[in-house]
Amino acid sequence: MFPADLLRAVILAIADQVPHSRGIAQKIASLSGGAGPSRQAVWKRLRCESAPLFFLRAFECVLAHQILRIPIPAELIKGPCSGFARVLVEDGSIIPLHPSLAEDFVGTSNQYGTVASMRLRWVFDLISGQPIDSDLRFGRDNDMSTANDILELLREGDLLLRDMGYFCLDCFERISRAGAFYITRIPAGTTITLLDTGRSKLIGVLRRAKRDKIKELELDAEVGTDRAVRGRLVAVQISAEKAAEARRKLRQRRRAHGRQPTLAELDQCDWALVFTN
Repeated sequence: MFPADLLRAVILAIADQVPHSRGIAQKIASLSGGAGPSRQAVWKRLRCESAPLFFLRAFECVLAHQILRIPIPAELIKGPCSGFARVLVEDGSIIPLHPSLAEDFVGTSNQYGTVASMRLRWVFDLISGQPIDSDLRFGRDNDMSTANDILELLREGDLLLRDMGYFCLDCFERISRAGAFYITRIPAGTTITLLDTGRSKLIGVLRRAKRDKIKELELDAEVGTDRAVRGRLVAVQISAEKAAEARRKLRQRRRAHGRQPTLAELDQCDWALVFTN
């Protein structure tokens, strides 16, 4: 039983919805054109200690190959990205698994019980297209649990782009101390203090800008309370359609906690807010 045949057989068995040792044995037989191994032999091979690492390395190779297929516009590299050593994009994705694996691969819980899943975390350089890092974790682990993992990989002059699931004030400080840069969205409910407008409230500034038909703002600000981080707040007015969708999602989140959004929160949905050093 060659490793390549085993890998192909597992993929085919999953695609044909027969993800068990008998189904994999049948796929190996069809690939080899012979009798193939017994299901007991397949089970023994899958149970050996090196099997998980083999499939993980195969998955990492596929991921690295797929990243290389992402087209990088030349004007992006020569324009906004030209001042940075690397532009690192980090994100996480949930990989659903068969419900029978919920005890070993614990995912999130809902009213129907616990689902089986794993979380893929990946980082690649937008300029070169090269993969930087990837790992697999339990589905119950959120982005915040891996917020500091990137710090060991950062170089001076890097720009890090991450979603607000990684929003961590301590991590922002450590990125800055490493001589690197970040751009992040701001989670709803985060305390934002403006520094260059007489410490006026953000929502008042945004409302005046909308009234005066100003589409973009850049403001010195602090985010957080106890350990506030100082940086630059960029606000860009979004389309009416996107703003309406943002309000719908906000109302849905607030209803889940038994409350209604404030007028200020609804007005803030007209803007995309990002924070950077």
